[in-house]
Amino acid sequence: MNIHDAVERGGVYGILMGNMRRKGEYYNLSSLVERVAPGKLIDEIIKVQHNCVSDTRSYKGGFVRIGHEKLAIFQKKQSALLIIGAMDRRAAAMTGITWRAAVRRVLQGSKTLHLKEINAALEPYAQTRQNNHWEAKVRQVLQDERYFDRVEPGVYRLAA
Repeated sequence: MNIHDAVERGGVYGILMGNMRRKGEYYNLSSLVERVAPGKLIDEIIKVQHNCVSDTRSYKGGFVRIGHEKLAIFQKKQSALLIIGAMDRRAAAMTGITWRAAVRRVLQGSKTLHLKEINAALEPYAQTRQNNHWEAKVRQVLQDERYFDRVEPGVYRLAA
């Protein structure tokens, strides 16, 4: 995303962003940010955009240059802050656990999952580890019949 700056003061924060065009398609990045921002949009300031890469290029046809940026001002919601804090604590708690514990956590709650689903859930955890062959490690962990049951080829659950 082409976000230039984010500033926060007293529960109100602003994000300065520009829009972009790729292969003739226009992407309104500010509308995407407004949908996922943890807060309510309370104001927006539109300003002229200076020093753009496209300022020095010449284009054929009816090309219209993007000449503005938007500063979106949001009011944080208390519930959004709680969710973000909980996600940070959960990610921090996952960094020191073993592969077996990570796989067990994914399968908790009587879940029966395919290996692809298990790997997808573990991918963020795997990025914190120094193991280039983490998918093989997950398969190895799942072979331990003390902790995991193979329901059918490629499908696993926690052992009873």
